[in-house]
Amino acid sequence: MGIVYLAERIVEPRYQVAIKTAPDFAEWVAKKSGKADRTTEGYFSLLRRFHREALSWVQLGFHPNIVLAHKVIEDGGKPYLILSYIDLGDLSRLIQKKVLTVPKCVNFAIQFCRGMQHAVERMGLIHRDIKPLNILIDRNGRLKVTDFGLAKVQLEQEFGDNPATTASPELSEAGAGTLPYMAPEQFDSLSRADTRSDIFSFGATLFEMLTGHRLFIRPSWEMALREERPPLCHERDSQVPPALSEIVSKCCRYDPVERFQSFVELEESLRSVEATLEDPVPILEDPSSLDPELYTSMIAVESESYALISLGRFGEAAGKAIEGIHIDPGNSSPWINLSKALVELGKFWEARRCSERAVELDPGNKRAWANLGWAELATGEPQLGAESSERATVLDPDFPDAWMCRGRCTVELGAVAEGLHLLEKARSLSPNDWKIHANIAQSQFSAGNKDSALESYEEASRLNPGDGGIQMNMAMLRSELGNIRGAFEGIEAALELDPESATVWAAKAILLFDHRGDISGAHDALSRSEALEPDNRVLSMARSRIPAEIGGWDTPSVAVGFPSPVHSPSGTPAEAHPESSVPITPEAPPEIISRATALRRDFSSPANFEQAEVLFRQGVRENQNAWVAYYGLGELLAVKASRADRGAEEILDEAARNFETVVRLNPAFDAARFRLAAIIAKSNFARAKTIYEEALAGPQTEIPDPLYPHDWLGGSHWEFAIRAAKNNARDISVDAFCRAIRMDESYYGRTIEPQPALANLAWRQALHRLGLR
Repeated sequence: MGIVYLAERIVEPRYQVAIKTAPDFAEWVAKKSGKADRTTEGYFSLLRRFHREALSWVQLGFHPNIVLAHKVIEDGGKPYLILSYIDLGDLSRLIQKKVLTVPKCVNFAIQFCRGMQHAVERMGLIHRDIKPLNILIDRNGRLKVTDFGLAKVQLEQEFGDNPATTASPELSEAGAGTLPYMAPEQFDSLSRADTRSDIFSFGATLFEMLTGHRLFIRPSWEMALREERPPLCHERDSQVPPALSEIVSKCCRYDPVERFQSFVELEESLRSVEATLEDPVPILEDPSSLDPELYTSMIAVESESYALISLGRFGEAAGKAIEGIHIDPGNSSPWINLSKALVELGKFWEARRCSERAVELDPGNKRAWANLGWAELATGEPQLGAESSERATVLDPDFPDAWMCRGRCTVELGAVAEGLHLLEKARSLSPNDWKIHANIAQSQFSAGNKDSALESYEEASRLNPGDGGIQMNMAMLRSELGNIRGAFEGIEAALELDPESATVWAAKAILLFDHRGDISGAHDALSRSEALEPDNRVLSMARSRIPAEIGGWDTPSVAVGFPSPVHSPSGTPAEAHPESSVPITPEAPPEIISRATALRRDFSSPANFEQAEVLFRQGVRENQNAWVAYYGLGELLAVKASRADRGAEEILDEAARNFETVVRLNPAFDAARFRLAAIIAKSNFARAKTIYEEALAGPQTEIPDPLYPHDWLGGSHWEFAIRAAKNNARDISVDAFCRAIRMDESYYGRTIEPQPALANLAWRQALHRLGLR
């Protein structure tokens, strides 16, 4: 599945890679249906399969007998999977050249078993398309399994259950595999395919390697598979040892129970045959020359995070991006991925801080600026969003996502005609991006052009028929245009696509009340919405609209517009995704916190510092659950205490109280615990040590710092380390010094001589542990 290109890096170090991507939309549709109809749903199913393949492949990580998937990138709305390039080609070429000796076949078979066993142990993976074309050989004689396009993870049913309707002599597009190599059970039910099915397919491949002939020859292959016993290798070629022939025969038994039950078991039998050969071929054990230096844990985490975003698994993607930040806080890529995932999860404030960090780390990154623009738009500052997205268009004038964001921000600023012009620019660059059509629809609705908005939504739906948010918005638009039947059909279609969407249930409640007067049904829908996501915006709209005959609230029915969430970079309404491992931030008004943070960062201006304190205090007053405001105030007071000529202890006490409030409101945000421990360590080290250890035992920056760069936390570890040393807690002091230096390398060069000897000693031990002394 897909197209593979050979690419070469043009700067040092030079190396070649294979780049796999999905076929062009028009070519795919023309091949399947004979016409280039660009609204065919099957293409998007293919793209989803490609994303699943990319994720599965990247998650396999490094193994010398699997083609390494380095990373996933996106360009022009299409995903690209970067793979190691294997230069010698596939097994089919060697079979055709008749150069495979029995020892070489056994050698390759053992390597194959090791690669597949890794896939089974790592992910429970079933390949489902084992054949000579999917087994590559490099110049060192290393076998590598490739092409996981039809693979599945056990217990995850991804395709239909009956391949018979789509099977062809070469390939079953339903995911069954390549017919001459398929196990019998794959013809009856894809759900029956397991590791033993892959063993059958490899047995058929090994038969071909040893004899030069296929196990079954078309057109009689299906009849032979069902009615005859498979031929034996030594019957076709007397050079094949009978013991090896029996191994192949056991692989190809029709009943899965009679086959080898695992690749470990198969390898053991192959090893016993290898021991009897006169000239066995040794397996290259040194992996140092097997792959270019592209694979790192950072690249693996980054690719997995991106693939999860592509699949709409935003909570998992955020967690994987956070893992990347732990590995390398100074790398912009995980911050970019985390920002994108958080926008989709509706965590706009956190997303904005992540994007700000990304542009600090890499100011030339177009995606970082575009993500920042989306987050600024979502937090109520479209002017800043327009400026950030404009920076992205300057960096790359052909980047459609940046033009889309810039257009949406411009519409929000009231310049609807100009905004639509910018969105048309985005559409001209990527005419088949459904997200752009959805944003054009929202902008047209803002301009009062409801008919045009509906047409644009319908185009978006044709391009992506599986998006429940689009169906919901079309339903509400039809309601306003008087097409009540179409509205109810649309909302039911939205629920069928996304039955766990709180926004869609709330929208259904509005329709039931407005057009049927069904208060009871409306409240049932509201209850479903509230159970899924109590704080969603459309639920609040519905409550303000529907009388409280049953629900218990007392607000008048008012006229409000239909829900029209911002379509962010991946296009899905963020409010439709309540699942998340990252808690929602109870926010103070964003403009207050944004202004306060900007002023706070200017250390050189006492006036700005004082004004920042006023704004943070205002944020606390306006929302007593806004932990971000308490956090900003606490951090500011800690710095203020360090500058105070008198009254420092009282200021520190207030700072500590603010951090304690943050811990109470958001227990998952361990940065507050680290800062609290550093502050109280002077007066109560025992309690500070307990708090510090609790933070270490927690997820550690599971929620990114919403206000300040990650390395600012290094100061808390530094101060705590000094206090720990003074209290003879050398081990935890050394650990804290190490964390401070890892977060901010400037601590490596700091002098600690004025501090007590114990602190000096712990600091030097930390440098030694980090290899810096």
